[in-house]
Amino acid sequence: MIPMLQALRNHGIKIVMDDFGTGHSSLSGLHRFPIDILKIDKSFCKEMSGNRDLIAVVSSIITLASHLDIETVAEGVVNSEQLVALQSVSCMMGQGYYFSKPLAPAAAERFLLGIDDQAQSA
Repeated sequence: MIPMLQALRNHGIKIVMDDFGTGHSSLSGLHRFPIDILKIDKSFCKEMSGNRDLIAVVSSIITLASHLDIETVAEGVVNSEQLVALQSVSCMMGQGYYFSKPLAPAAAERFLLGIDDQAQSA
């Protein structure tokens, strides 16, 4: 599997490890697999604000990934408290309902471009 992942990377495709910290995504895969992005499972972010232990775990994941030249994305960001806690440990990317509900491709493009559908239809 590693040669296949490397071949995909060589073609410019980013390799992402999803739901890090749960299931089959483990520490042992971080140094063996050619990973570009590590998605921190939402279970860590869910109760992170005000929880020093979870903040320490997420901070450690981010630090480890950084030392391996792997970007991190926090999953399941739903409120500003979580966002502030993630920013405090230098997590620069997140996804979740705090930013937007899931969107179809065309709607996602309009959202990213800052195009207001209601303003266009007026």
